[in-house]
Amino acid sequence: MTRTKRIRLIRMIIGAAAFIVGLAVLLFSPEAPPPRPLNTAFYVWQLSWNDSVKKAVEQASPSAHEFMVLIGEVGAKNGALTYYSAQPDWPSLAKGQVPTTVVLRASAALGDFLTDESLDRSSAYLAGILKAASTEAKEAGVRLTGVQFDYDSPTSKLPEYRQLLERLRAELPQLEMSITVLPTWLKSWQFSKLVRDLSYYVLQVHSLEKPTTVDAPIVICNTAKIPGYLRRASLEGVPFYVALPTYGYRVAFDASGKFAALSAEAPSPAWSPGFQVRTVMSDPNEIAEVVHLLREAPPRECLGITWFRMPVASDELNWTWSTLEAVMSGDEPEVEFAVEVKTPNPGLYEIWISNIGEANVLEQLRIDLEWDGGELAAHDSMRGFKATKDSRSPKMVLSGPAPKTGVPIQAAWLRLTIADPPPENPIRVTRVEIIK
Repeated sequence: MTRTKRIRLIRMIIGAAAFIVGLAVLLFSPEAPPPRPLNTAFYVWQLSWNDSVKKAVEQASPSAHEFMVLIGEVGAKNGALTYYSAQPDWPSLAKGQVPTTVVLRASAALGDFLTDESLDRSSAYLAGILKAASTEAKEAGVRLTGVQFDYDSPTSKLPEYRQLLERLRAELPQLEMSITVLPTWLKSWQFSKLVRDLSYYVLQVHSLEKPTTVDAPIVICNTAKIPGYLRRASLEGVPFYVALPTYGYRVAFDASGKFAALSAEAPSPAWSPGFQVRTVMSDPNEIAEVVHLLREAPPRECLGITWFRMPVASDELNWTWSTLEAVMSGDEPEVEFAVEVKTPNPGLYEIWISNIGEANVLEQLRIDLEWDGGELAAHDSMRGFKATKDSRSPKMVLSGPAPKTGVPIQAAWLRLTIADPPPENPIRVTRVEIIK
């Protein structure tokens, strides 16, 4: 075993100790079956499908047991329900013949329309949306298996939510019915009634609590809490998926350091001077530990893992496909960078950096350069990098944002006055490391 693999194994054992203990208690009866393969599902959450989304579906299809596809979002305006439709490309989904569930998202405003007076109208409205999307998908050749409702109901309103689901099931009897579930619901005595007649549910163990100040910790998925969620979910006797995150946020704070706004899937807005923006991503190393342990000891009733959301090349705040592939195997993604010195003209040297690992990183890179037999005549840095020259020796330090996988960048150029003929490799890269 190599030193890198030994270190990774030690980190996994130490970091996962609490998780192992949690899963070992109450998840398995003496009659529990041996570990079994878990399904892999992907949420396709784009409102409009460009070529990158279509390509991502094609790339994910061989790994997917199921796609869960957003068809739109229900809200409210002027006392009436409204619907904003997404634009799934059904032919792209039909190509792979992967079982597909259409997902209808609802905002918090739906709660005002689940009263005794409006429940029948509301359920008919929602059922109409789901029926129309299901028909479109089937006519395009999609292997449609179910419908899913994504609504973050207040725990106190679960009885009203259950009534809505009963009506939707009656309207769509030929399709599987599923919902997304918040961990806080698991403590409610109403939870069993809510899910008992569903085909399955999706337990969302990720969320973002709004930070109060710029220095407050920001966590998308607290993996230490997952064993408790799984233990409670496994007692219900209802099949479920675990939804694990791949995404990130940009969180903005005003000049005083107070929370101002956040952005996820949409492009980041232009912030006013004085605003500070923090980028936070789901930690692939921590999620890899969860996956490894789930696959070693699948909880009772757990169908598999659904990833929120499927990586798309144009999605900046998400993992790359290479990162997700590593994590799906239960491995920490490799982090590695390569630096190349190019010579487009005699005496001119360009410093190019490539991310040749499996993960994008948010930290800064440090690159140390040295040269022999010449003087530095001029230099400049770019792409967010800064150059610091050692005035006492032929050395330079470059520091800047790490490039994304598959996208080499030029970080700087140097012009040296070197004797003719010049040495074969006048500039040496002596260090490449991540600055914590």
